[in-house]
Amino acid sequence: MKIANHLEKFERLHFARQSLDQTGDAELWFWTTVTAAMQAMNAGLHAVGCTEERDDFPTQIMGVYERLSDDEKTFERHALLPGDLHLGLAPLNPDSPEFIEMPPLNPPGNVSLGIPELKRPLPDELRIACKTVEVIEEVRHPSIRGTAPLTRELIVSCDQAYDELIGIIRGLVKAPQDDAP
Repeated sequence: MKIANHLEKFERLHFARQSLDQTGDAELWFWTTVTAAMQAMNAGLHAVGCTEERDDFPTQIMGVYERLSDDEKTFERHALLPGDLHLGLAPLNPDSPEFIEMPPLNPPGNVSLGIPELKRPLPDELRIACKTVEVIEEVRHPSIRGTAPLTRELIVSCDQAYDELIGIIRGLVKAPQDDAP
């Protein structure tokens, strides 16, 4: 996708996230947080040239993208190498030994972020951003899918990581402070 498309999606999710009750709407708040973070990360990865910005929109199938037809009446499917973060198995932390070993897959029912092959090494800012997303992701299995309570401490930790991520991405995409990220 294009940076502008990622930012537009981020803006809508960020706005929706602000209207949710973190405890009463905990699961919806969490999924909105992680999805908004994914859109912001994609914008940042494209902005620094780690991944390619393009006119294709990812589907739920890894490597399958849709593009508006020339007549702008339908979408056409294309098989392409992944260019955006996808829902998959690979961890975001590039310092993790599994970063290279685990391919970014998208099996049904697994919604952790996977990272595509990078066109250049991650700059330090994005290494930090990856770690902020992992803080958020670490809550998913025990507290969203599992039975562990989503405590106030976990909510604060997710919020702090999310805010740090957005600050990093704002700097990378050079968006005005009134716009997202």
